[in-house]
Amino acid sequence: QKINQDLAARGLLPQKPPNAAPTQRSIVDENPTREIVINEAEPNTRQHLTKKTTQDDILRKFGCSVITRGVYRSAFNAVPTGGKALHLFICASASLAQSDS
Repeated sequence: QKINQDLAARGLLPQKPPNAAPTQRSIVDENPTREIVINEAEPNTRQHLTKKTTQDDILRKFGCSVITRGVYRSAFNAVPTGGKALHLFICASASLAQSDS
């Protein structure tokens, strides 16, 4: 949630409307992980999020490792069977996972 707030403050993510219902967090075995599809994001946002320096900043500030996975697919180039579109794989460190519990 801290990552989303930071990105929203920079104008890189749309903010939730104030009347939106809170989302439930799922608890994953040891480290919380999440995949966020960025294939449909604005080009400058997609470029910013896939840069190593941005991913290192996220790791340093929030303790979450970010890995870029998948392949960018335009509207004219569909994802092949078994392939995933461009997305970020985010994994919290063990110390963060324990403090959230």
